[in-house]
Amino acid sequence: FESEKRQLEARGEKLLPGKTAFTMWDTHGFPVDVTEQMAEEAGLRVDTVGFNELMEEAKNKARAAGKFKVD
Repeated sequence: FESEKRQLEARGEKLLPGKTAFTMWDTHGFPVDVTEQMAEEAGLRVDTVGFNELMEEAKNKARAAGKFKVD
């Protein structure tokens, strides 16, 4: 988070990309609500729409992978 925060600040941006928040959750198990709280404390916002879209894609992939056919 700190690395991404520094990069955003260097670019003068205030929105943490949904992809970053999703990666933090998916790869590192970092809850999005904690990410949002940390972002708020740093004067940033989280792209929750982007995060939710990626979360839905991940759920759909998991559902599709869990289906199997019996012959």
